[in-house]
Amino acid sequence: MMPMFDESRAILLDEPEPAACVVDVYTPLKAALEQGNISPHEHCLVAIHHDLVLVLPTIALVYHHVAQGTWNNQHWMVAYCCLCNGGAFYNAEHKGMVLQFAVQGFYDVMSLIADQQTQSYWNHLTGECVTGQLAGDTLIRWNSLLQMTAHQAHHAYPDALFTEIMLDDTAAETGAKWNQRYRLPDNPDYGGLIRTLGTEDKRLPRHDIGVGIWTQQTRRYYSVLQIFDKHGVIIDQVDGRTIVVCMDEVVGLPTVFYCETQTAVLHHGILHLDNNQIYKLGRLYQGDQPVKIERPNHNAIRWYSFSSLFPDCAIYDDK
Repeated sequence: MMPMFDESRAILLDEPEPAACVVDVYTPLKAALEQGNISPHEHCLVAIHHDLVLVLPTIALVYHHVAQGTWNNQHWMVAYCCLCNGGAFYNAEHKGMVLQFAVQGFYDVMSLIADQQTQSYWNHLTGECVTGQLAGDTLIRWNSLLQMTAHQAHHAYPDALFTEIMLDDTAAETGAKWNQRYRLPDNPDYGGLIRTLGTEDKRLPRHDIGVGIWTQQTRRYYSVLQIFDKHGVIIDQVDGRTIVVCMDEVVGLPTVFYCETQTAVLHHGILHLDNNQIYKLGRLYQGDQPVKIERPNHNAIRWYSFSSLFPDCAIYDDK
């Protein structure tokens, strides 16, 4: 359960800003790479639900914050916030309605999305409706968004679909500017949006970047600095299961997966586990054979955001 919503410090807009983004062009990622529609080095957001794997250009989501569409009768929605760096993949159908979403406000220095049917506002990361006609409802959350290059995504998910989101010159310029101002800096300039932040957890610096995980029993944050101190990889226990937290040296962000191992060594971008498995380019292998990978709810995210969503969260401590 999220903390109670305080509308007095929220910025609630009357209209979406920018306009909603509806995806209707899908291309196999392999073909998109071969045709030059996307560079192998371009950073992407990867949305996974069973056999459906969508790859969306990060800059397009930095600008739009929300994208949605329909594939094989599955009504999907991706929400991403370049302020906090977190995002999630949802079922856009709720109570028999296919809701149309767009960013329409800010709260706790994070994007707030609103559905155009009821003008209700939803947390982009948990899918909980915080105010409006549907307050208290929760969207069906399919998965966290993974952050990869297009090359990594193709290696990890050969059957992925590339979702073509076209930005005109003005939108592309704005997306690039926001990326440089909000997503990439160590100390981003949030300007007046800081007034939307509630009680701040000062156990770590506000803009610390790391990965937060949450299960029914556990909320825990791992700072990138802690991961670097452990030579790029942490082995930890969560609810009786072993997790691996490791740096992706290509995109510069941590990722998380379950794996029964006691030690792991990161060498030239390949993680070697003591159970004779390796993790490379977003995929887990036993010998030459891919192994199905399982991950807890997680996001590469800034500290202020994770601690605002989960005020009772723990910080990793290896002592």
